[in-house]
Amino acid sequence: MRKLVYPILVIVVAGMFGMLAYDRITGQQANLRATAPPENVTIHFAVSVPPETPRYQKLYLSGNVTELGSWRAEGLELEKQDDGKYHAIVQLAGGVPVEYKVTRGSWNSVERGVDGVEIENRTLDPIKTEAVKFEVATWVDSGKATPGESTITGDVRIHLGFHSTLLDNERTLAVYLPPGYDQNPDQRYPVLYMQDGQNLFDAANTFAGVEWGADETAEKLISEGKINPVIIVGIYNTPDRTEEYTPWQASEDDPVARGVYYGWFAAYEAKRFIDKTYRTLPGRENTTIAGSALGGLIALDTARAHNDVFGACAAISPSLWSAEGELISQWTRDHDWMNGTRFWIDMGEGETEDYPTGEAIPHLQSLAATLESAGLTRGQDFQTLAVDAEETFEAAWAKRFDQALIFLYGK
Repeated sequence: MRKLVYPILVIVVAGMFGMLAYDRITGQQANLRATAPPENVTIHFAVSVPPETPRYQKLYLSGNVTELGSWRAEGLELEKQDDGKYHAIVQLAGGVPVEYKVTRGSWNSVERGVDGVEIENRTLDPIKTEAVKFEVATWVDSGKATPGESTITGDVRIHLGFHSTLLDNERTLAVYLPPGYDQNPDQRYPVLYMQDGQNLFDAANTFAGVEWGADETAEKLISEGKINPVIIVGIYNTPDRTEEYTPWQASEDDPVARGVYYGWFAAYEAKRFIDKTYRTLPGRENTTIAGSALGGLIALDTARAHNDVFGACAAISPSLWSAEGELISQWTRDHDWMNGTRFWIDMGEGETEDYPTGEAIPHLQSLAATLESAGLTRGQDFQTLAVDAEETFEAAWAKRFDQALIFLYGK
């Protein structure tokens, strides 16, 4: 009898522990279900706008999720209702953080803060159905720009969604072709690759409503016989612009530098596509990389890192202050690679207030001294320019872009 009791007790006790464990697990699962965000959350946006908002223009929410356009300026359309506010209702994935801003259909009409200052992206953590109400203080263009009004001159061809395997993202490439490109099928052309491509040709695409006018400048200089025909490739930036245009991380608080990967993207992924698609002169002696501000910094670093690809570089107001002047220090230590490379580098004296270290012109002079110590001849191998009373933005850069083109491609 005792032999039968013990197995029965073991089975009973095991069963009790099993039930307790089951209750515990199911209780935990119930708690998880109770605390986990729902799969989809309904968000009702209600946006108030300033008086200078044009009545005839549409408003959009542009953000980092598909429902808000994945940072396309024309993301989720807002509808003006009787209360005078702009409304939209959207289903968002629960628990997925969202960043966004309001535009009037292009980045040259994005919202700004009080007194026109740039604001951080608005944020939302959608964990429950709610109404999100906020007010746009002002617009970057004070309500003057007309989204969709193209200012392109000449033949500019757009390649949307160009994918980078190295960077694991997509961007637009805008390609300016010189006059007579289609009429001269046997002719090949040098190529100028430029960062922040959305600001080069079309005011409808620019962030602040002001373009470089690179297409108009090139058309004029080519037609006047002042420069040789050239293809200009505008590589659009992405929301990761700062990271992609930064070669070195100065401190743990700085954005993670992805400039090394961006350089490879420009030198190989973008260039291979352009060389395959258009009639280029692919050799390094006919390939130039250029940019402004951080775009100028990454152009300089890429010219060094991929000196077998780029034979020239134009840096307009480059951010030489980045990482405590690391580029200047690096180039001072190692400058043998510079021989055979041409440089255009300029700064505006009025940029000193915007230059974090206040050393815009001294940094330009230091870089010029490094180029000379490498054996390069001013006026032939490189040219520097310090411009009086210029600020750091597209309109100022547009004024001196012709000088850079004449130095690089002049007859």
